[in-house]
Amino acid sequence: MLEWSAAVAAGAWVVLSFVLMIGVFRCIRLMRKAEQSIQSLQQESVQLVQQLQDFTRRSDEVLKRAEEAAAEVAEWRETAIRIRDIIEQWNGRIVRWSRRTEDAVDSAHRANEHRIQETLQWLDMTLAIWKDIQKRRSRYATESTEEPSQGR
Repeated sequence: MLEWSAAVAAGAWVVLSFVLMIGVFRCIRLMRKAEQSIQSLQQESVQLVQQLQDFTRRSDEVLKRAEEAAAEVAEWRETAIRIRDIIEQWNGRIVRWSRRTEDAVDSAHRANEHRIQETLQWLDMTLAIWKDIQKRRSRYATESTEEPSQGR
């Protein structure tokens, strides 16, 4: 029985050793798969980091361009404000000049109407005097032509 016990123990030892070897091989294979997965993850992480760096670089460039564009727009805005102020000043000057010109034209028109009115009054008075002179002349002419015929 001792032999049987030794044989069973030896068989159990072989089976146990065989199971342990299978377990070790599975662990080694699992570790290789884990190592491959880790390497794959590391490669993908490196690629992702490179893509993120590229994306960050492009984003920085876009942001820089946007800031430059915003600065240029701000400069154009300032220029546009200055131009608008200058145009408003000129518009004010033109409006004042227009009013003065209009006032001068109105004043000249009123003065001209007044002169025309005075001229017409003088003309009426001159015409009345002329008619009076003509009437007196014709009366004197008729009186002087009648007087010699009456005296003869």
